[in-house]
Amino acid sequence: MYVIVIVCLILSLAHLITSLSCLYGAVKYRKMYIWPWFFTCAPLICMTTAYAVLWWSGDIFNEQLTFSVAEFVMSCCINGVCLIIVLFFYCRLAGNFTSNVPRHSHKHRRKRKRRHTEQLFIMPSPVPIAEPSVAVPVQQPYTYYAVHGVPAPAPLLVQVEDRYSEKPPNHLPAWRTEWPDVPDAQLQRKLKRHMRKEMGPKVEPARIDGSLDFYAPEPYDGTFPWKMKRIQDNYRRQRESPAEKIAKMYYEHWPEELPNIPKSMRQNLRTERERTEDQMRHEGLQKTTNIIS
Repeated sequence: MYVIVIVCLILSLAHLITSLSCLYGAVKYRKMYIWPWFFTCAPLICMTTAYAVLWWSGDIFNEQLTFSVAEFVMSCCINGVCLIIVLFFYCRLAGNFTSNVPRHSHKHRRKRKRRHTEQLFIMPSPVPIAEPSVAVPVQQPYTYYAVHGVPAPAPLLVQVEDRYSEKPPNHLPAWRTEWPDVPDAQLQRKLKRHMRKEMGPKVEPARIDGSLDFYAPEPYDGTFPWKMKRIQDNYRRQRESPAEKIAKMYYEHWPEELPNIPKSMRQNLRTERERTEDQMRHEGLQKTTNIIS
């Protein structure tokens, strides 16, 4: 008896965890989070039912009988119904209920077969061949009767006209109403993943504090809506030669101290600068030793 109680307690704690996983899988439409729920629900129903039956078989009081009946009702009636509902939902997510056969396809097949049989065996006999006429109707289809100038029987004429007409037959099912307008969540997720692979990785523009935006209007600026004019005026006032620009860039700041460059490029510039400085220092020492000697 105590073993069953301990087993039921352990199964209840495990069932709580799998129930949370089942709720997450139902919200996200992920069947991999739902299937562990079955391994705790079915044993829990069996063990709680056995526990309630063992209580009934012994000498129990009225209160204990009430609790045992409540446990039996909750284990079989409530958990059993929940097990069936979750099982159907899991089968629906797994795609076991989907079919590529349209609705009422067998009924339409029988109807078409009966109609074809009636056209073959109940069709009236053709009209006897008369003298050929010169005027052949243009709208009449190219058949034996049209060549010989004899009007075709009405059922055969309607059948041939329906065969060569551009309108779809009336006995076909409404294909647009067979399938849902909104695709399944798994299909939408697959299409989005395929579109992301085709479009490539998403690259966001770098946002730097203090950077100028040439297309952002400033209402408080005197040259609203654009500030290109002010930048051009400042550029005219501060004209610099290419040598000054190079000196300002490379002699006031080292190349690896330039902003907005990759880390690997910064390291390569630093190592190259140090290698150049060591080489120049070594060449200077050789020159001095040559002069002294």
